[in-house]
Amino acid sequence: MRNGPFLVFAAALAACSGGPGTPPVPAGETGSAPAASPDFGRYSSLYSFAGKASGGAPQAGLVLHNGLLYGTTSSYGKGFGTVFSVSLSGKLRVLYAFTGFPDGSYPQAGLVWFNGAFYGTTSAGGLHGGGTVFSVSPAGSEHVVHSFGKRGDGALPLAGLVELSGGLYGTTENGGRANKGTVFEIDASGHESVLHSFDGAPTDGGHPTAALVPYKGALYGTTRAGGQLAAGGTVYKITALGQERVIHSFGVKPGDGANPAAPLAVLHGAFYGTTLHGGNASGLGTAFAVTPSGTEEVLHPFRGGADGEFPLAGLVAVNGVLYGTTMSGGRLEGGPNQCLPNIGTGGESCGTIFKINVFGDERVIYRFRGYPDGANPEAGLVAVRGILYGTTTWGGSHVEYGTVFRAWSR
Repeated sequence: MRNGPFLVFAAALAACSGGPGTPPVPAGETGSAPAASPDFGRYSSLYSFAGKASGGAPQAGLVLHNGLLYGTTSSYGKGFGTVFSVSLSGKLRVLYAFTGFPDGSYPQAGLVWFNGAFYGTTSAGGLHGGGTVFSVSPAGSEHVVHSFGKRGDGALPLAGLVELSGGLYGTTENGGRANKGTVFEIDASGHESVLHSFDGAPTDGGHPTAALVPYKGALYGTTRAGGQLAAGGTVYKITALGQERVIHSFGVKPGDGANPAAPLAVLHGAFYGTTLHGGNASGLGTAFAVTPSGTEEVLHPFRGGADGEFPLAGLVAVNGVLYGTTMSGGRLEGGPNQCLPNIGTGGESCGTIFKINVFGDERVIYRFRGYPDGANPEAGLVAVRGILYGTTTWGGSHVEYGTVFRAWSR
């Protein structure tokens, strides 16, 4: 549990109310919806990918639209990833399979509904090989909105898009003036402009891999590197006009996190997020809170073993409690061999689902087993009527292609 001046801030806020077309997959390649595999009665598999036409290795979270969940897989399909929908009962349909050129390849981010279609990014492919912004209709009609990679433009968009005041905003990990990434704006017609090119340490962040979050007319985000320390990372604020300011540099104070790779969650007027590394001597990552003015506190340093480690995804707030996933950790005895090594303790670790409150009280609510449930989630969760839905990159009943799952938040 954390302490210090931020505890008083959190306690005051907690007292406030409120919070923040491709045909269906062919027979024999549809994956499956396995029977429930409960841990504490809170989890069940919804769909296991089978590779080939069904797609595989989803690295992004899901978005709910008209009663269906929509997402992307980073590979398979036609070899370069897919866009899919899945019902809440586990029926999957591939909307579009990427071909690499001239459209795009390897989408690692989720989707946003905008202007009558889903918009997203691919990390590679397109006309210049630097990735794309694309749109796809619910019927599966796909269109490349913008191809990254020209001189001065961004490249390698690993994050999804967010809408603010009728425009879409996003980040690229590389490209820009110093090849340390960009923040860009784009409209539905494909007009794209670079709002900010990151310069890196010691005055700016570098290499953002997370989506932006709107808050009070501005956008907030994280960079995986840069800040006061080249390898630390930052939380930053940027306006729609491109005025950018670092509000926190990670890794400067003892015990702080490092390398935030995920978007922020807004709860009670503060931002909550995760760092992939740092937090203690083992450096297994943290959950943190930061105010818009930059006051930051580590809520929880992940410890590995039965606890999680390496949270690559952000947090989601449900009824004033935050939920997230860790890519590794949660070691279970006798586990399969399709999971990441458990750092420092031996054995295999397939990742976790955890809950944490604003005071830093953390509890693992599910430990993945790899088979048949899923393994090594890299994406955040989405809440639908109190039930959490997410993806795992590996595991499932087909062992190596990943899953869609649901977990109960209570």
